Amino acid sequence: MYSLLIDVVSNNAMILVWSQKNNKLVGKSIFSTEQNSSEVIISKIEALLNKYHIDYNQIEKIVAVIGPGNYTNIRVGISAAKGIGIALDIPTFGITQHELVAKTYKTNLSSNLCVLVHAKNEDFYFQKFNNGISLNEIKVVGFQDILNEVIKEKLCVVETGKDFLSLLLKNNKSFGNLKSNHIMCISSIGIIFTDLDKNTNKNLPKYIKDPNAEKYKKENIYI
Repeated sequence: MYSLLIDVVSNNAMILVWSQKNNKLVGKSIFSTEQNSSEVIISKIEALLNKYHIDYNQIEKIVAVIGPGNYTNIRVGISAAKGIGIALDIPTFGITQHELVAKTYKTNLSSNLCVLVHAKNEDFYFQKFNNGISLNEIKVVGFQDILNEVIKEKLCVVETGKDFLSLLLKNNKSFGNLKSNHIMCISSIGIIFTDLDKNTNKNLPKYIKDPNAEKYKKENIYI
């Protein structure tokens, strides 16, 4: 059986099929979020399944990235996941981009990890993790407050763009434990589907949005 990941929230969009039996990637489709996601999402899913000769009834679970980011794209991804899930009577799950990064990040997972997604100006969506487990809810935090906290708590910082790095340079600050322009490790995504089995909540939990958030214009996180 197979699992399906739908992400039309991140810097570039991806649909991915994962083999639960073999615990490995079957195939993926990466496309620009500049496209009208609501018009292409189902056709992209069908094209990917057809390419690998997979029927819808072979899918046993669906995961959608639920934010933070562009509200329209969040809604499109969740709607597609829910629609397919209802039609197939299979569980659907929601995962934030922060969780996606933290759970698949291979370096320094034993230490505290901070994931940043740029919101606007000097503000970031901020969340801390330890060994892939969240330590706080996602919140919008300013650059200086983040810098103070990561230095105080000796956090390893991963950002999906390079906005935090740019602000460090602009303010003549330095910070060693920073990974900018993070590229997702596709081979590690299987852990997401495994962890879902430990989660009793089978529903997509919530929208995460900020009405003042900027549309992503940063580097892609999938290749």
